[in-house]
Amino acid sequence: MAKIRRRKYKKTHWTRNAALVSMIIHALFLFTAGSIVAVKVFKQAETTFEGSNRERPKMELRQLKIPVTVKNMQRRSRRPAVQVQPRLAARTVAEQKMPDISLPSRGLSGDLAGGMDLGGSVEGLGTSGGSLGFGISSINFFGVKSEGERVMFLISAHNSMMLDERGGIPAYTKVKEEIVRLIRGMSPATVFNVAVFSGHRVNMFAQEMVPATEPNRDRVASWFAQFNTSHDQRGTRGNNYRPSRTFEPIGEHIVHQTRALMSAFEQQADSIFMIAAERWSLRVEMTEEERIEYRDDRGWDQERLKQWREVFIPRARKELERINRERQKKGLPPAVYRHLPHFIHERWPNREQPPAFPHYSQDDQEETIENAVISHYRREGLDKPSVNIILFRGKDEEMDRKSRIDADFFDEITQDYRGTFRVLEGLEGIDYEMTDD
Repeated sequence: MAKIRRRKYKKTHWTRNAALVSMIIHALFLFTAGSIVAVKVFKQAETTFEGSNRERPKMELRQLKIPVTVKNMQRRSRRPAVQVQPRLAARTVAEQKMPDISLPSRGLSGDLAGGMDLGGSVEGLGTSGGSLGFGISSINFFGVKSEGERVMFLISAHNSMMLDERGGIPAYTKVKEEIVRLIRGMSPATVFNVAVFSGHRVNMFAQEMVPATEPNRDRVASWFAQFNTSHDQRGTRGNNYRPSRTFEPIGEHIVHQTRALMSAFEQQADSIFMIAAERWSLRVEMTEEERIEYRDDRGWDQERLKQWREVFIPRARKELERINRERQKKGLPPAVYRHLPHFIHERWPNREQPPAFPHYSQDDQEETIENAVISHYRREGLDKPSVNIILFRGKDEEMDRKSRIDADFFDEITQDYRGTFRVLEGLEGIDYEMTDD
């Protein structure tokens, strides 16, 4: 009986234990299953774009139109070619008023009226870089024909332009009038400047190129009228140009025509017109000791030089004053000479004068000009300018050795820079060019 009870007890005990273990196992399974997170990895495909050759509508470019009368002509450069009046020496075109717009033009930024005292400002046109292809004007400068959209006139104001055999002050007045007439005939879209020069001095109408509008034409006419109007009002009457940089081999010692050309190069003029009566070059720089030695070697010691300066020079000045008083009595203008030594040579041809110091050579001047053109044009991607030069002489004036050297120099410059050289013979030559069509 007791054994039967023990078997029942064991059977019941193991049954309970099995049930308890089963419950624990199921509980652990549920806990473990609840802790598992199902993860599915989605790999995003790489995005690519494929273009299609679709034809899109093109907008038609519209050409800017302004009221400037022009017509086509053959042009050597890449710029569009137009011509304003085939002959400007005797006729002018009708005045055109420019629209109130800004047009791109190289070098028209800043104060265009700098250095001017005209009671008003110079009228500007545009402030950004570019090219005024429609601003090209054709110009006949005393028989030298060229065209440009950035035009510079360079006029010598030295005494040599007003010698009696070259027509005196009346001839110089004709030169000024003709240049003003040319400016009045240019397209209003052409930009220009004018400079008078003599020796170390260059006096410019404006510090930068200005458009040939009617107000600027009137202002340059008023400004130009002041030069060489009488014996007492000769020369440049001012000096408002200083080169921005120098070029070897002459460096800072450039004068007269070379200095004037530098002013045009710095403004990147594409057509330059110069009229001068002679070429100048500066003396090579020497110390005072070197000068004394140079004179001594040629028979001019300090005592002889003192006698020249203190005795003969005052005598020569008095003689020139006497001659001009006699001319005044006859109703003639005063006589003008290049300089006092030139008068002495004419009045006393056998009188020996102190030796002239050596000057910079023609080759030195040409090399300096070439280096300036390289800097201001070629390195800027521009074509070299057209340089046109008139040598002003008297009708029957003999070409002496110096005159021939001057002519050769000017001719060489014009050949090197796409221009033309010619000789203009005094007042008669001016009148002929102004009336000949």
